Amino acid sequence: MKPVPFTETEAYQHAKDEYYYRPLVAGEHLFTYVAHVPPGGVMPPDAEEAKLFELSLLMLEGMLVGTLGDDTVVLSTGDALHIPRGVAFGVSNETDRTAGFVLSFSPPPRVDLASVKSDAIAKGRVVLEPDEMAERLGPLQFPPRESWEGSPGVRLLVMASYGLEIVECGGAVAKALEAGADVTAAVLLAQEPSREQIADAARRLGITNEVLFLDGTAGEVTIEPSAKIPVVELIRRVKPDVVIMQDPEHAQHDLDPDRRLIALLYAESLAVAGRDWRIDECGGHPPCTIPTIYYMTPQSPNCIIEISSVIRRKVAALDALKSQMEFSSEIISKSIDSTLLEYLVPDAEIRSDPLRLGLEMHSQFERANALHHGLAGHSGAVIGEAYRREGPFVLQHLIE
Repeated sequence: MKPVPFTETEAYQHAKDEYYYRPLVAGEHLFTYVAHVPPGGVMPPDAEEAKLFELSLLMLEGMLVGTLGDDTVVLSTGDALHIPRGVAFGVSNETDRTAGFVLSFSPPPRVDLASVKSDAIAKGRVVLEPDEMAERLGPLQFPPRESWEGSPGVRLLVMASYGLEIVECGGAVAKALEAGADVTAAVLLAQEPSREQIADAARRLGITNEVLFLDGTAGEVTIEPSAKIPVVELIRRVKPDVVIMQDPEHAQHDLDPDRRLIALLYAESLAVAGRDWRIDECGGHPPCTIPTIYYMTPQSPNCIIEISSVIRRKVAALDALKSQMEFSSEIISKSIDSTLLEYLVPDAEIRSDPLRLGLEMHSQFERANALHHGLAGHSGAVIGEAYRREGPFVLQHLIE
């Protein structure tokens, strides 16, 4: 038998949906195809079909939100997933790039490669020739496209005060992941019951690295050397090219406990991480160059990220932070009278449910911020996420 170049095979519409597959192997005990899901494409879970097959999936390119039974999983380039028989599985592409993956079936469905095309046409499905695939969906790149900013292996470190900050910069994080960045998130203050929720929120954004918790104590944050050591160890170990952290200017006027000191602690730790400071106490890692720093939620932004293609993923990550949503609901309910709350949230059932109320208000906050820095402003973005880059931009020439 000869190898089959999948980029030279026809593609068939899976059903009346935006999901196309290219059959590759149809054997006695195995069936394999390559699937393409364009931006906005969906393959809904099928409980009846799930009873028939055990599946193995390998992501070739892009990012998908998968539904696996009652769970939601984010699938990125290089991820593998086992889908047990009887567990309904579906995918949706909430990004602005076509995603592709290999899917294998056991036992195989009865497929005759010689008649797949005629069967698809008889069912009224779209059949695309290889050149039509490239025109309609864009070429599938394998190996994947060059990573973020054209530099392979860009490392992005999110240094969060609280878990919510991972979601606040979630648009930039999700887009960096799509472009191939390696993202690590660390949180200084997080109570034990909320840590799994924070980790779940990170997964929904697409972060596959384990969220790191730095075990700070609320109300007791300092910038003493002992407080810097775990932060410096983290920075030197990860060796980030880009850091996202809270804006010190914003933090100065925010009355959340510890936020001002955390911003200063992180800034000082980034400074000494590049010096010959306490090498042995900080894990023995050599000093590393101070990376490019972007401040989230700045008072005076100097750059905007267009996040319209990933905004739904950001909202899905918010939904994972149950403890934060309930806490915010309590604060909001005490801060405004019932008439104003009814104006903001007309649905009485949502107002009476602390979890749903917190999520609704945070969703409104995100929408307001995104529109302020997008359509409602003059940035040129539609749905924007604002940042302040530390220091001047050095350009080789003027850009659009």
